[in-house]
Amino acid sequence: MAKKNFSPNVIYLDAFANNVVFSGCIFRGGRRYSNANIIGILGGINHTIRENRFTNCNVAVKLLDKSANWDKMNGQVPKRLCVTQNDFYSTKSVKKYRLKHRMPVSGHFFAEAVPELIEKGKALACEFEKPTLSNIRSED
Repeated sequence: MAKKNFSPNVIYLDAFANNVVFSGCIFRGGRRYSNANIIGILGGINHTIRENRFTNCNVAVKLLDKSANWDKMNGQVPKRLCVTQNDFYSTKSVKKYRLKHRMPVSGHFFAEAVPELIEKGKALACEFEKPTLSNIRSED
């Protein structure tokens, strides 16, 4: 019998990334990955995250203040970041697992590494829209 290989979806856009589009993707986390489905944004210009589905994630989109890979690179607030029309969903079985293991019942769609990063992004023409609830049937 083959073992299942579970991997979280973790993507980082550093300060040199420009014009990156995530659209029509399914980001599916697992019970054992509290950091699953993070799109970490360190900076860059003109990113678009729209019409994606984030399932069972702890954080969907996180604004970072410093790079996870290069300690010497200073983080920048992204410019013209558009995050709209995404779907955010957690299955009942994952919610029960998190309660049992004293983890958060459901995650956050937006997060920020330090306070006021989202507000600074809005001042630089970034657009953040709350996700819609899933209209797709349960995956339990």
